[in-house]
Amino acid sequence: EEIVRAMWGNAEILNSRCLYENSDILVVHSIFNFGDDTKEAVMAVYEKKDGLLFKAETGATLLTDWLNEIQAGYISKTQFRLIKN
Repeated sequence: EEIVRAMWGNAEILNSRCLYENSDILVVHSIFNFGDDTKEAVMAVYEKKDGLLFKAETGATLLTDWLNEIQAGYISKTQFRLIKN
């Protein structure tokens, strides 16, 4: 979590889970809230060397647009689950 905070600043972590880990890599999926009604889903892959994290690659998807469409009734929660999976 310290590494994530260093990378993403004061963003609030709403949900974070380890998807996969072995002696070479760590894969984490998180949902971030940036305090301005912006939320992102973030996938991070960390490479390990000698048991320590030494390289990270991340990708993010803006969720705010999807959440706004759900709240406005344009997309149902069921459709959203199908889209995001």
